[in-house]
Amino acid sequence: SAAYRALVAAEWSRIDAVSPDDWHDAVEVISRGFFPVRYLHYARYRWAEALAAGGDRDEAAEVLASVVAIAPAQGASIVARWARELAARCGIPLDGVDATSSASSASGMEALTPRELQVLELVAEGLTNPQIGTRLFISPKTVSVHVSAILAKIGATNRAEAAALYASAQPADELS
Repeated sequence: SAAYRALVAAEWSRIDAVSPDDWHDAVEVISRGFFPVRYLHYARYRWAEALAAGGDRDEAAEVLASVVAIAPAQGASIVARWARELAARCGIPLDGVDATSSASSASGMEALTPRELQVLELVAEGLTNPQIGTRLFISPKTVSVHVSAILAKIGATNRAEAAALYASAQPADELS
């Protein structure tokens, strides 16, 4: 599709030089079609990265603030985290955005379903998918689907990070 071509073209543009125009074009094409929204947030993040590298900090700040504000609610918490980290590395303030809202582990936790919270608690205990499935009377494949959704919602890159985020979200008296 045109959206995939635009995304690939923008990625390949990095070989020679970072191009804000290529990423802007990818954002435009992706936003017009039926394409997973996480790719739109990713393209917007990369566009902001190219803008910052090119010295256009004001537009980069605007794009990053939008990603941080919108992406978590659309299942792209990790992209929002990358956007916050890029803003911090570049010294770009994210005006109008609570910089700690998505950075805290609680931000994504609120988006989890009760079953996802059960699965995450067992992940934090160190159980494998088959062990979690046995405990909750669901298949290991269903557990895998829940774990993938959990990682996306809370912005974790792996099970260990998800467990750490879960632990940090718990009140100290519940951990003892």
